[in-house]
Amino acid sequence: MKLPTEEISSLVGYSEVDAFSRAFNKWTGMTLTNYKKQFPR
Repeated sequence: MKLPTEEISSLVGYSEVDAFSRAFNKWTGMTLTNYKKQFPR
């Protein structure tokens, strides 16, 4: 199932997508765009 980034960020407790994107990059070392390209569903 593909969820929009906005929904994922909300589900994990972020009110701002930008804050979630920065945290995701910090956790994984890659951007959300690169992650989605590397692990398509």
